[in-house]
Amino acid sequence: MSYGLPVRLIMFEQTAQRVVDVIVSTQKLDPAKVTIDSTFEELQIDSLDGLNIVFALENEFDIDIPDDKAKELSNVRQVAEQINALLESKAQPPAEASV
Repeated sequence: MSYGLPVRLIMFEQTAQRVVDVIVSTQKLDPAKVTIDSTFEELQIDSLDGLNIVFALENEFDIDIPDDKAKELSNVRQVAEQINALLESKAQPPAEASV
């Protein structure tokens, strides 16, 4: 399934908002201080906090974030982009095997 640009933008914005909501709730942060452009350093999120956030996001979105990808994440936008990519690939129908 291929989505047009406006739909993809809306989907990304919804994903980003859900990511922000998960970070706010797991870290007990002031929602006004967490934006799409926030870095984990600014939010004082360390590696253990990051693991907790990844687990919460995996539950929220019913996805598995590969460890190598999780280690690369350092800001809210990167998390939202990674989750969006995983959701899009999950929505793709499996390729039929050629016999």
